[in-house]
Amino acid sequence: MVVTLKHRALSMLRPAKLRIEWGDNDLACFDAEQAVQLRLKTILLKLFGEETRVYGVLEHLSLLRRRLEDAGFKKEAEALSGSFGGTGH
Repeated sequence: MVVTLKHRALSMLRPAKLRIEWGDNDLACFDAEQAVQLRLKTILLKLFGEETRVYGVLEHLSLLRRRLEDAGFKKEAEALSGSFGGTGH
């Protein structure tokens, strides 16, 4: 399932690239955001065996940060917090 989700996330970037070429930047951003969300879901599933029910990139990043922190990866969790402006709490 992880491989399938990863493949789907990468596949979602193709229409985003085309939409940029066509000048549909708002739809390109939407497609890219969906791809990022799916990739984050894939990472959470692979690392923690967790299927998420949250939506949004920030929500997924926050969940990943918390799971990393709970698993003892404090340094990685802090680095991830810095990448999206999270407070780390």
